[in-house]
Amino acid sequence: MQLQFLILIVFAVAATILSIVTSIAMVNQLTLLFFIVALFYGVMSSVGAVLLEEMSFQRYPKPGDLALLLSFGVPENFGYRQLTAWWRVKAFWDYFRGKKSWGKMERKGFTRASN
Repeated sequence: MQLQFLILIVFAVAATILSIVTSIAMVNQLTLLFFIVALFYGVMSSVGAVLLEEMSFQRYPKPGDLALLLSFGVPENFGYRQLTAWWRVKAFWDYFRGKKSWGKMERKGFTRASN
C-alpha cells in the first residue's frame, strides 16, 4: 500500500512539474507571438500614416525622401515608442497626484553681442 501511495505521489509531482514547464513554454510562445504582432501593428501604423499623408498632400517630391521616412517606421518601434509611452504614464501619474505644473522655469533671455 505504501509503495502504491509513493508511486502516486511521484506521479503527481512529475505531472505538476510537467504542467508548469509546459505552461511556461506556452507563455513564452504567446509572449513572443504578442511581441511580433505588436511590432507589426506599430510598423503598419507608422507606415500607413506616412503613406496616407503622402497620398493626400504629396509633400515628398523625391522618392528617396519618402523611402527614408518609411524606413524609420521600423526602428521607431524599438525604444522610442516605449519611451513616449513611459512619458505618458508618468504624466498621468503626476496629474492624478495633483501635480499640474512643469515646475519653475528660469528665463535666461538674450545676450547682446559686445562690440
